Amino acid sequence: MGTYIAAPDNTSKGVVRGIDASLSATQLQERFVNERNPTILEVKRTKTSQTMVLLFDGMRVPWYVMLGIYMVRCSSFSRQNDVCYTCRQPCHRADVCVNPNTDACKNCGIKSPSEGHLCTPMCAMCGSAHPTGSKTCKHRFQVPYVVRQSRRQRSCSRRTQQQLGGQSRHPSSDVTWQDRLSTPARQRWSALRRERLPSPGSRRRSVSKSQSHSRQSRAQSRRRFQASRRSECRGRSG
Repeated sequence: MGTYIAAPDNTSKGVVRGIDASLSATQLQERFVNERNPTILEVKRTKTSQTMVLLFDGMRVPWYVMLGIYMVRCSSFSRQNDVCYTCRQPCHRADVCVNPNTDACKNCGIKSPSEGHLCTPMCAMCGSAHPTGSKTCKHRFQVPYVVRQSRRQRSCSRRTQQQLGGQSRHPSSDVTWQDRLSTPARQRWSALRRERLPSPGSRRRSVSKSQSHSRQSRAQSRRRFQASRRSECRGRSG
């Protein structure tokens, strides 16, 4: 059984196809993970094929990536979720099941089924009346609920630690969406303008400073011009 390093949070995967199969792992790393592809963190070949899986920093997968002087089309990596046919639970396979002694029907999910039981197909991912992993299942490429719940818990704990560690950089980040929706649109727009734009007094001071600076520069240029004219007149008279 092979072991794999889990991808970090806030990352996404993309797929590129048609890459030369003779390239080694070091060559792929040098050609993909460089300054021309700043968001690529890792590249991995799927078995011995010409398809590569790229790990990107952030949740956005670009349309194209650079491979030397060429632009290669990149698509989002949609992986079908694993379902255990031993315990009928998602997110793991039967060879790594923690409950290997569980006896459940692979088709309908009934535990300890008899030989002649009425077997109606039921999907272990969505609970609909079709076999698990069917092409008609709309949930086979979606992240399971248990995974989404653990991700939400991690993000909430991380947000709580950030709030306890220091004050937020943006003053309006503590305002919830309920507060925003309960406030009229005109007041929300005014508050947003006050946060992003300087005050009228500071704008007037900056305008007055720029005007005084321009007047001083014009006066200095006028004095230099008059001094040069006087020196020319003295030279001619002498």
